[in-house]
Amino acid sequence: MGRVKDNQLTPHLPTKKKLSGRAQEPTKSELKESLNDLRSLTNNVKILQQRSVPSEYDISTLTAKLSHLTLKEKAAPRKVPITSTEAEVEQEPDK
Repeated sequence: MGRVKDNQLTPHLPTKKKLSGRAQEPTKSELKESLNDLRSLTNNVKILQQRSVPSEYDISTLTAKLSHLTLKEKAAPRKVPITSTEAEVEQEPDK
């Protein structure tokens, strides 16, 4: 998947219009402009999602994997060889 450059983001942002004192139905041109704003923003979201980190590197996924490995390690018996000093201590008769 290729990298997306900043210049591919649509610079068009919705404009804020002053509302008149009375409520009125939006005109056809206002509806068209709003639809274009929505399409631009949707396109920007898609582009930003392409840039985002794959889910396998998401922090929650990594945390879950780490806790799974930690639990697995705690459950498994240790297979660490006994050092020679520990072996000598175990062989000495108790007094």
